[in-house]
Amino acid sequence: MISYFTNKVLQFQKDPYSQELKDELISYCQTIIYTYPSTIKIIEPEQAAELLLYVSPRIETLLLTFNYTGIPFENYIKKIAYLQAHSYNKMKRKEARRFVCDQMTHEDIEYFIYTQKINTGSIMKPHLTYADSIEQEDFMWSSETPVSLELKQKLETSAPLKKRLLHLILLCSDRLTSSHISFLASYLNMEEIELAKMVTKAIELSDRRITLKENNKRISDNHFFEKEFLEREKEFLVSIDAHPYYIEKINQKLEKEKDYFYKARVKMKVKPTLVTHSSAGKVTSVPKGTVDSGLQSLFTYLHPLVDEIREMG
Repeated sequence: MISYFTNKVLQFQKDPYSQELKDELISYCQTIIYTYPSTIKIIEPEQAAELLLYVSPRIETLLLTFNYTGIPFENYIKKIAYLQAHSYNKMKRKEARRFVCDQMTHEDIEYFIYTQKINTGSIMKPHLTYADSIEQEDFMWSSETPVSLELKQKLETSAPLKKRLLHLILLCSDRLTSSHISFLASYLNMEEIELAKMVTKAIELSDRRITLKENNKRISDNHFFEKEFLEREKEFLVSIDAHPYYIEKINQKLEKEKDYFYKARVKMKVKPTLVTHSSAGKVTSVPKGTVDSGLQSLFTYLHPLVDEIREMG
């Protein structure tokens, strides 16, 4: 048996110019949209009026496009109210993120600050936290350690080793500070400005990877904030003993956001540096294959030295 409002909607679809029928149906839909989402705790009661204003322009379209397949219109409009309330919440969250620091916990703010992109526009003025700046003042690199001394002696007689070490330095370009560059230039017995230019060029050649890294960072942050919001929404629904159906729905979304967030973080860690072997080769006019084999030889040479120092320590 067709329900009362289902029958009314079907009549309205046949005669959409009936003002009396239209007013009755719109009034009914407005009542459901105003009361239902707040009743099931999707939105706060004080947000009901704003939600109604958000949905009202589309009510007539909903009436005309309703397709009866055995589900009463009363159930249909409740589902619409439920979905529109979630859409409304998402819209409000996006607005709130413009002032995200006012609503974040200390842990969230710490995550936000310490995962911001490094400013690669000027290699001589890298992004530093306060702790980094303290460490920078007490620069601890030394050319007097056993490994440094042996490597320095080897560099004096081996031009290929110097080239391989230079390629390794270029691969770390986005991690270097001005003090690093100064030390390394002196260690390699080359002009500091020359090494700085090479480092800058290596980063410029990696512009596409910088863009990809920034995009991945933005995606990761979006999933992080969505995950945090859903966790709080779930806590709220549990605290008010909401129906298990709605808690499970939120939980499913939360698990998806967690999965997306961790996948995004893993994707960022797969390529920890911005500069590729190809870019390092272009800076020094060396083929990528030569860079690959040279670095492999360098690692083979350095590993025993480093392991020996660890055993002595």
